[in-house]
Amino acid sequence: RVAITAGNAIRNYVEYETFEEAVSEGPKFLIPLRSIHTSPMGTTREIRLGKPDNNERRETGKSATKLPRTYVLEQENYIINLIDTPGIGDTGLKDKMIMEAILSHLSGFKEIH
Repeated sequence: RVAITAGNAIRNYVEYETFEEAVSEGPKFLIPLRSIHTSPMGTTREIRLGKPDNNERRETGKSATKLPRTYVLEQENYIINLIDTPGIGDTGLKDKMIMEAILSHLSGFKEIH
């Protein structure tokens, strides 16, 4: 979830000039987010933000991201490529498979900063 939160934070940081503008316009979600919250009374509530994406799992206890994916933020003077990857140690995938997928995805870039 850290990558999702960071990716969405960067998206909003480059989108808006001021915090007030972001509040007024509302947040933009680059990477979809699904979270389940349970209240102290035991009621459960599902929260979904952003557009649903087939590359994101909706299973509790598993990495949200199935395969590495690049999210592109194009601005007037620059382009930011945010790369989201499955987590190492994911309960549903083998680490070797995850690393191979990440390296294969990264091989398509001329430079990485």
